[in-house]
Amino acid sequence: MNDAIIRNNFRVINLDKVYDVPVINENKGKQWVEFGTDNLFMEFLVDTYNSKSITAKSIIDAEVDMIAGNGWEVTGNESIGFRDFMRNKWDDDNLDDILFKCALDERILGGFALNVIWDITGTRISRISHVPFESIRYDVEYYRQENWTKRSPRYFWVSNDWKNYRRNSWFGAQPKKVQEFSDEFKEEKSQLLYYKRYTKTQYYPIVKYHTALNWIIADWEISNYHRAAIQNGFLAGYILTFTHDTTDEQKEAILRDIEEN
Repeated sequence: MNDAIIRNNFRVINLDKVYDVPVINENKGKQWVEFGTDNLFMEFLVDTYNSKSITAKSIIDAEVDMIAGNGWEVTGNESIGFRDFMRNKWDDDNLDDILFKCALDERILGGFALNVIWDITGTRISRISHVPFESIRYDVEYYRQENWTKRSPRYFWVSNDWKNYRRNSWFGAQPKKVQEFSDEFKEEKSQLLYYKRYTKTQYYPIVKYHTALNWIIADWEISNYHRAAIQNGFLAGYILTFTHDTTDEQKEAILRDIEEN
């Protein structure tokens, strides 16, 4: 958007933008599978939920409330160890908090993920943590045939900032390779339980509302248009065309007269 458009309070609505199914790309030189042409399609979906259509956000929030409800219902005489497990005392979130976050991720992004920590013996789970679904990318070797025939561990890559993963290596953005959750391969105690809604794609899920993305963005753009109209007193901008020979001084004088009136 150029300075002339900004100075005259114009806003361009890009109506030719169509949100097709995002590209899933095994980029040479990368150890993870990218999602979207800039590897930021999931981040785009999160931003759409946070700051675009209030209608779409309200629908998603209602679905999350119906899925998570009031949290887990515990019945029977649970042991102290079970109560500790429900409190998830080694993590900031209890299991009710994690349930809500997983439901929100699944509605926005089509899946959710948990960091599962085995105890030192590898026989019990000692800790569960929520992992933001948008922070995860598949390892390029995940679907290689040898991983199925040899029954070897499979992996994901996790970064809290894929947009700046090269720059912010000191702040957790540097992608970290994490083993997929397995009750067979437990040498690595910290593992990733990854769930995605079934879709006709090998890697990342396509969200149910994908075909409505254009309407969601249109809702946001239209609301911006009306807000700008209100802020400008419902007065539109004008373009003056002089059909007769007019000097620059005369043009300026005519413009001043119009603005003063």
